[in-house]
Amino acid sequence: MKQKKITKKELFEIISENICIGIQDITEDSRFIEDLGCDSIDRMEVTFDIENFLSIQIDDEQFDGFKKVSDLLNYLKVKGMLKEDK
Repeated sequence: MKQKKITKKELFEIISENICIGIQDITEDSRFIEDLGCDSIDRMEVTFDIENFLSIQIDDEQFDGFKKVSDLLNYLKVKGMLKEDK
């Protein structure tokens, strides 16, 4: 079965929808808690939507280690699940 992939734009859309912040306000350097105002429920919802989009499981402890959006992007890149935006 072919591994699903996600673009940076699609990831930003998932984050935007779950934390009710404009996609234009999200950057790779955005910190989930300090800059985007994510609480634990927001982070669970983001994780859940990414898992559903990619048909994967992300360990809760692993996701807790993502302080910035770039941490999540790097994780997805290393796992071969990040594709270039068109």
